[in-house]
Amino acid sequence: RSSGVIGTAAGGIASLAADSSPQLGGFLDAAGNYIQMQKGGDISSASPCVITTSGDFFAVTGTTNFSAFTVAADRHFFLEFGAVLIMTHGNGTLDLPGGANITTAASDVGEFVSTAADTVTCVNYTKRDGTAVVSSGGGDLRNFIIDGDMTQWPEGTAFPSIAHVTYGHALWQHVGGTSLFAINRSTTVPTVAQSSHQSTYSQEVDCTTADGSPGSSDYRELRFYITGSDFTFLHQQTVTLAFWWYSTVTGTCSGSIRNSASDRSYPYSFTVSDSNTWEYKTITIALDTSGTWLFTEADVGLTLTFNLLCGSGLTQTANTWYAGDSRGATGTANHASSTSNYVRIAQVGLYLGSTAPTFLGESIATVKDQVDWYIQRYDINTSSGEYIGAAGSMTSTTNARIGFAFRKEMRTTPSWTSSAAATFEVTADGAAADLSGISTSTLSKLSHGINCTRASTTAGFGASLARDGSDATYLQYNARH
Repeated sequence: RSSGVIGTAAGGIASLAADSSPQLGGFLDAAGNYIQMQKGGDISSASPCVITTSGDFFAVTGTTNFSAFTVAADRHFFLEFGAVLIMTHGNGTLDLPGGANITTAASDVGEFVSTAADTVTCVNYTKRDGTAVVSSGGGDLRNFIIDGDMTQWPEGTAFPSIAHVTYGHALWQHVGGTSLFAINRSTTVPTVAQSSHQSTYSQEVDCTTADGSPGSSDYRELRFYITGSDFTFLHQQTVTLAFWWYSTVTGTCSGSIRNSASDRSYPYSFTVSDSNTWEYKTITIALDTSGTWLFTEADVGLTLTFNLLCGSGLTQTANTWYAGDSRGATGTANHASSTSNYVRIAQVGLYLGSTAPTFLGESIATVKDQVDWYIQRYDINTSSGEYIGAAGSMTSTTNARIGFAFRKEMRTTPSWTSSAAATFEVTADGAAADLSGISTSTLSKLSHGINCTRASTTAGFGASLARDGSDATYLQYNARH
């Protein structure tokens, strides 16, 4: 049946060629035959990518990224990619499996349906190497926040007046000027019934000095730096930030995602409904496709922040990328408005894709190893006169050179600090003496050559470094960003 006139032969249909819009009156019975597909002409990648009417299977050439198609409604088509490009999940214009961007490879094949003009869903995607686009667990389940369970506090568990550019937790840095807050390791955590995970600690931020009227350029924030090499997995992808939040202040709270130069930023917001109550928050973000982003281990790839206070000059409308340094969302709450205010944060995760899995955490051995890449602290406090595990020799009558090997290689050559020289002693020629000076001979990502000044003894003797009695003694090496 047709809306037009069909030529006939002996009362039957001779050809449909004369009918530009043939219609079926019911399901098509192919009578044991098949409907032939047609390979169309090659398509040059473009933004948007234009699907022609020359066929329903196309080879895509070029490397131009795109986030939309130009295509008529009700098309079913296949694309075989010839090179690497990025298809960006478009939340309605181009829906991709798992809500995540896809980086193509040569010989990958995608199957698509246009549910309306220029509105396309990828119903299947086959990678050349056979790996799944979305894993059986619902996506890449890696958490790109190291120790999101807040277990590692190498420099202490209470910071009564946290300074500018100072770490409390091993990898969360307080930034923003003079102290208005204390930071503590808290044992108040979401219950297993709430989160399906047993945490031991959360990060607590208490307001100790109120600032009810911050200036337009004032801010305080908690920062987490994702190193450039880890950021390569996230660049131009869709990610989901998930965390548990507990605060005195309710209403709009916020944070931001920024590049290393802070000239590309994305303020995000979330709503706190109830005071002093654990609430679970998720924010899905399509990462930036503009600006300069860095990808080596020496670089900060991405900065994630939680906002504690933000002046109006540093805020922008939430959930949009900006060319500039936006540190929070317009209308964000001021957690420094009263010394009765505090914030607790737990189970922080950043995941590839548009959903977050149930927070699992990592084994304590894995977390400690990950943190050691950035900071290593050696508290020598087990026993009086405890040997530090470092030996060397007297290079002069008053100087010992001691070699100290780290637990593991560090991200970069670290800076170092220690307790006072007098908290150490060096034993040489059978006699121990307190140090009067301690300094660096050599320092690398693997070890520290330590110069130790002590009372005179014979040069050339072997020497060992130890805790002086029961003094509070430590060595700390910092390779954080």
